[in-house]
Amino acid sequence: MAITIIGAPNKFTPAYNPNVFYFSSTNTPLKGFRYLVNLYYAGTTNLIGQFRVAPRPTDAYGVLDVSRIMTNLITHTFSPTNNASIDAASSLVNYDIKIGEEYNTNWTYQDFEMQLTGIYTGKTKLIQLVPTTAHTYVVGDQINVSTLTTGVTATINGLHTIVDVPDAYSIIIELNFPGSGPAIPGTTVYADNRKTQFTDLITSSNYIAFNGALSFKDFRTYSGTEFSINTIPSTTKSFMTNLPIGGNQFNSFYCTPTEKMFINIYNNYYNVTDNEEMSIEYTNSNGDVLTHFIWTTGTSSIIRQVGIGPANIYSPTVISGTTPLIKDDTEWYEFHTFNGTDITRTPTSKTYRVYIDRRCKIEDYEIVFLDRLGSLLSYAFPLRSTETGQITRDSYKQKLGQLTIDEFSYKTYDKGETIYNIDVTKKITLNTDWMNDVMSVLFEELLTSPATYIKIDGQYYACTIDDSSFTNKRQKNKTLIRQTITITLANQNIINV
Repeated sequence: MAITIIGAPNKFTPAYNPNVFYFSSTNTPLKGFRYLVNLYYAGTTNLIGQFRVAPRPTDAYGVLDVSRIMTNLITHTFSPTNNASIDAASSLVNYDIKIGEEYNTNWTYQDFEMQLTGIYTGKTKLIQLVPTTAHTYVVGDQINVSTLTTGVTATINGLHTIVDVPDAYSIIIELNFPGSGPAIPGTTVYADNRKTQFTDLITSSNYIAFNGALSFKDFRTYSGTEFSINTIPSTTKSFMTNLPIGGNQFNSFYCTPTEKMFINIYNNYYNVTDNEEMSIEYTNSNGDVLTHFIWTTGTSSIIRQVGIGPANIYSPTVISGTTPLIKDDTEWYEFHTFNGTDITRTPTSKTYRVYIDRRCKIEDYEIVFLDRLGSLLSYAFPLRSTETGQITRDSYKQKLGQLTIDEFSYKTYDKGETIYNIDVTKKITLNTDWMNDVMSVLFEELLTSPATYIKIDGQYYACTIDDSSFTNKRQKNKTLIRQTITITLANQNIINV
């Protein structure tokens, strides 16, 4: 038997895109054939799921898309008070795939003879004179025996019960020995046509499905190498985010000084042991240069989350200039990774630029949202907002009054209608400030994000976006761009009824 993996996902693939395996076997023509696929957490025997896959009619390949399984196992990491570099293990699944097969098996024997010893003396013993393939039978199994002979030896054909298993190459059935003759070969099969399973025949290890979803266009050419940041100098490796690269005020992302962002970075050296380390270098419009240590190679963290917004850049080390990185007159700041042992700090990733938005604010609302590559970005809503509430009441009517002295009476404040449940739903309508074109395009990811958190008076609260339709506003059609959304708090205040 031989199983081959014909095609597989990239070793580092967004979980919400297709994660498809193709495999083949030389045994697909056998009766009742099915592929048996087991998914395990990488390097363990902890089972994720088991699957039985039928060969497809065209080429007998087995095909399994594991994306639905993986998306049920991942979430995201959001810890607004932890601004250091942390392990984002919940943003991925690291798994192995093992493939086997099952089919209806038969066992071929070369001859049968009389059992001469033991409690089954005189019974018929089927044997392989030259052992080639071991049988899988146990005492009590019922089998069908088939030979091509006629005469006395033909009495062995038919349904029999196994009464003893001397070894892997012989069995004894309940039939009294029918008589001697030349060597008579035959075959046996399980009477109930059960299948024999051969599990985990081939293993392919260390696949990573992360919390991401590439566009229909981009996934066609996806290779995974663009996120594989290590200690090799590069200016093409990306962080796991759709944050614009930027470069000037027209194509950069804007943040107010109080906003937080949490960016995921793929640590492609998580299974390597050496003396190198990974850090981030920050520069700003004031000429300051600061660094922030992220990890050493060989750490078990596959994805690291780093606080990288203006309000949560973590305690950087000064190379030149002064702290803080964001000063009262700072216009922008940039960041990229570098090998922490490289004294020249040569970039190992793209350089991202964020501009500081210092326009006057009427409101302090900010929303942190999960982007489509698993990072948490932020939009500010500094213009006038509106907060509304909707109240729903459940009530029942009850009879008033009771017997007082010798007649029926009731009080003026007795309840004829009683409320037993009140729900209050708060909605907030928010307005952005004027945006550039790249921020307007990225705004779609906020509107469609499955995880959003609004900051109210310095505290983050889970919320949901109510808008069910949107318009992508582009500067080629509209010079000034502003967006309005309505959100609902995910958790409401309890009413004491």
